[in-house]
Amino acid sequence: MSQITLACLNRVKRVKINGAWTARPEASLFTHLIVEAVVDRSGSMGNLWTSTSQGMDNFLHSQRRLARSAGIKTTFSLTTFDDTAETYFDKVNLATLDLPLLDAAKQKMFYPRGMTLLVDTLMQRLCAASRTRNELLASMTPAERQNANIGGLILINTDGQDNQSRIFTSENIKDKITKMKGDGFTFMFMAANQDAIGTAATFGIGAGAAITYTPTPQANAECWRSAVANARQTSTGVTTSYTQVQRDASAPSTAPPFAAPPRPALGARAQTGIGAHRCHYGARLHRPAQFPMPSAGNLVLPLPVHALSPFPPPFPPPPPGLRRAGGVRGHSGGHC
Repeated sequence: MSQITLACLNRVKRVKINGAWTARPEASLFTHLIVEAVVDRSGSMGNLWTSTSQGMDNFLHSQRRLARSAGIKTTFSLTTFDDTAETYFDKVNLATLDLPLLDAAKQKMFYPRGMTLLVDTLMQRLCAASRTRNELLASMTPAERQNANIGGLILINTDGQDNQSRIFTSENIKDKITKMKGDGFTFMFMAANQDAIGTAATFGIGAGAAITYTPTPQANAECWRSAVANARQTSTGVTTSYTQVQRDASAPSTAPPFAAPPRPALGARAQTGIGAHRCHYGARLHRPAQFPMPSAGNLVLPLPVHALSPFPPPFPPPPPGLRRAGGVRGHSGGHC
C-alpha cells in the first residue's frame, strides 16, 4: 500500500522519532539572514514608483522589527534597475538601518527611467547573495558554523518583460536559483503586465511564491502589503505561499458589472393600438398597452422589432379560404 502525505502534517503536535512519539520541534529561526531586493525602475513604472518606494519602506520596517525582536543577524542589499543596475544598500546591518527612507533618497533610487535590464541584473545580485553567504561562513569559527542556521530571501519586483539583457538568459537564472535553494534561499516574484507565475517558472521560482499585480498604484500597494506579510513568515523559516485573497487584491477584476439593456419605449402609434401586434396572417393580437411585457429579473427582454413599426410586417398571402382579418378580437383563429 502506498503512503500518502497529509497536507496538515506540519501542524501535527507530536511526531514519531526513532520509534517514540515526541513533541514536534518548532520551526527554527534563522540565526543569519541575507535579504536581497531587486526592484524595477524602468520608464513604465511611471505611476507605480511612489507605491513601490512606500512598499519597500514597509518591507524594511517589517524586516528590521523581526531582526531586532528575534535577534536574527540580517544583512540587506537593494538594487534598482532600468538600462543599468545600481546597488544603493550593500550588505548593510538591517537592525541599525535608519528608517523611513527619505523622500530624496526614494526618488534617487526608484524614480522611473530607461528600459528593463532584468535578467542580467538578477544574475548579478544572485551571485552577490551567494558570495555574501560564503563570506559569512568563512568568518565563523567551526563551532559557530555548526550552530549557524543561515537563510536567504530574494525579493524581485518588475512591471515588464526584459528587453535589455545580453549576457545571461532565463535558463542561467533557473540553474542558479536551483542551486541557491539548496543553500537555504527562498524567492518572491512580483510582476505586472505579464503572467507572473509563468515568468517565475522560467526562473525556477514556484507558483506559490509568484504573484501578478495590476499596474495601478492601488493594486501595487496591495501586492507589497501581501509581500511584506509573507516575507515576515518566510524569514522565520516558514514556507508561505500567496493566498487567493492576496492574489485577488493585487489583481482585481476590471470587468464592468452586468447592466440590463434599457427597455425600448413604445412609439405613440403603438401605444394607441394602431401598431398592435398581428399574427403571421395579419390577424390582430393583444395591444402592448393592454398586456405589457413582464421583466425577467434584472434582464428586461426587448420587444420584437416589428412591434415598433406602425404597420404590420410584410408576410406572404394567407392560404385560400382563410379570412385575413376576422374572428374574435385578440384571437388569431389558431393559425399563429
